[in-house]
Amino acid sequence: MTFQDLKFRPHPYAPFGAQAVVMYDNGYGLSVVTGDRMFQCGPDTYEVAVLHNYRLCYTTPLADGVLGYQTPGDVTALMERVSQLSEVG
Repeated sequence: MTFQDLKFRPHPYAPFGAQAVVMYDNGYGLSVVTGDRMFQCGPDTYEVAVLHNYRLCYTTPLADGVLGYQTPGDVTALMERVSQLSEVG
């Protein structure tokens, strides 16, 4: 799966933004948001957060917070890395 496979929908809490969520069998996933008023987005960049069981997760080796200004290539790389995280017991 790559950035191009993401399906963006209107953001549930920010009507001027859009969000795509992808989850993996290991319980982890990503929230990818965009929009001209989103805090950490710029032209053609996205704000990404790691999820665990659909909740924000700041305790992975990949991120200890929201990752701003991510390009589509960055998002694809994060998708691959998140899909390979070990499941939390």
